[in-house]
Amino acid sequence: MPTLFEWTAALNTPRMVRVECSDRLVREVVAKQQARDAYLTARGKAIPDRKRVLRVGGVPEYQELIVRPIQLLHRLGVVTTPPIDNLADICSTWAYYRYLWAFALPDPPCHPAPLCLSTHALAIDFHQKGLMSDQIGVGMAALLMAESFGAPDAADVALAVDDDAWDFTLGEASPDYLFFNEDQSRLFVVECKGTRCGRPAAIDQLRRGTEQLPSLQFQDGRPDPTGLVIGTLLAADSVTVLVIDPPRDSGEGPVESYREKSGERTWRIKDAQRFAATSKAVAESKILSFAGDDEAAYQRVANLQSTRRWESQSGRSAPRETSVVENELGEFSGVSESIPVRDAVRVEVFQGIQRGLREAYLANDRDQIAELRAGLKSRRRDGRVSEAGILEPDGLAAHHQESENESTVRSFALDGTFLEMRVRAR
Repeated sequence: MPTLFEWTAALNTPRMVRVECSDRLVREVVAKQQARDAYLTARGKAIPDRKRVLRVGGVPEYQELIVRPIQLLHRLGVVTTPPIDNLADICSTWAYYRYLWAFALPDPPCHPAPLCLSTHALAIDFHQKGLMSDQIGVGMAALLMAESFGAPDAADVALAVDDDAWDFTLGEASPDYLFFNEDQSRLFVVECKGTRCGRPAAIDQLRRGTEQLPSLQFQDGRPDPTGLVIGTLLAADSVTVLVIDPPRDSGEGPVESYREKSGERTWRIKDAQRFAATSKAVAESKILSFAGDDEAAYQRVANLQSTRRWESQSGRSAPRETSVVENELGEFSGVSESIPVRDAVRVEVFQGIQRGLREAYLANDRDQIAELRAGLKSRRRDGRVSEAGILEPDGLAAHHQESENESTVRSFALDGTFLEMRVRAR
């Protein structure tokens, strides 16, 4: 049985992740595409429509990202939370309970040691390995988008396009998320992948991602969003994130609707303002739902077709009880969960949102939202962190407290969300 220190140190210790966006990676993906084309051609099958592959402009070929597993789980919890109360309490906390044990505690004196999975996580069955890889791939992509690309907000593509004004139905092969910042001056369409089956399997996942990733084209002259395929390769002794950028296609022809499909891999956006409002509504409702404010989350997306469909199918659930927590990181409104686990400990989770930002979201005060979020960026840039905390990817601080009978880890992200996990002896 792990000690309380081992429980929390595995979540809170800074770890190193290698990020690769190299010419070598591009050549490997292109080779996979060519091999797949040859295989299909030999069998008389059509070659799928796809985009060519290039490196991401302005990004180093190789870089190191310092992360704490608690922040990876924090990002995964926010991104995978549905925007309305469709079992949101379970959807927003499952990542912590499922993967609390999944990361190894590094041996000193290497610092920071590579991020890697625990012995137990490495030993799970094949199907669970695939599920874990996909989910950690989403969390790692979200962390990378916030840290390296300055785009912490996420909206599910399937929800963001499910608007009556979008005369289009998504096919099976569509990307996962839109990532962006507050004013959407940074906007990305991202397909997330993850595997534990080695680099060849990861390269093949990236190849498949090029067949799923569309181009988004604004018709008002503003720069088109960037499309990324991000794959996470989980090895026994390291984690590597692979990033490619299929270039945008050029499309021609009239645009008659808010958004329409032009070819297999091009989505053309006529009303950029409505696109921004819809995608922001989804992202902000996920944040509010993460913090337990179900009614406010619902109101942010009440006009979306998908919201009405979900409500008609399952009805509305009873609101969750929220509370306010104040600590050295600030004042937060959110919800608490507690479960006993078999290792003679109880795991308590509080997840919330900075109180002032919550009030700005409720009022849909765009100026106040922008001001508060700019303040979060300023705090990080100025290096102001809490006692015993350090600057971390997508977080102002990660804080760790422990005593004989309990240990606490906290993460405060640039989107204003807050996560606290406390492990108590039973």
